[in-house]
Amino acid sequence: MGDVKIGFSMYKAQKGVIKCKLEYDPDEKIILNVDITGDFFFYPEEALEEVVKRLKGIYISRDEISRVVKSIYEEYNVSSPGVSIDDFVKVVYDAGVVDE
Repeated sequence: MGDVKIGFSMYKAQKGVIKCKLEYDPDEKIILNVDITGDFFFYPEEALEEVVKRLKGIYISRDEISRVVKSIYEEYNVSSPGVSIDDFVKVVYDAGVVDE
């Protein structure tokens, strides 16, 4: 594993603001740690903790992030009015955008 970088992102969704702090390996493009906070409704709350947990160790790509978030939405029957799966994908991906 190479260096560790920290990225930040914030996104204004239809009904809320999502903030993301991402620690990642820029060489391997792997998420090492992630923190998602903000002013949005996400129920059940433990599902957001599960999103954070399952994002660790995955490749930083829209497809991979989307796969994880979508699976949590389905598994936990998540309710997040005004905040979509795509909103979460955008904020996480943008925090880890590696010089492309």
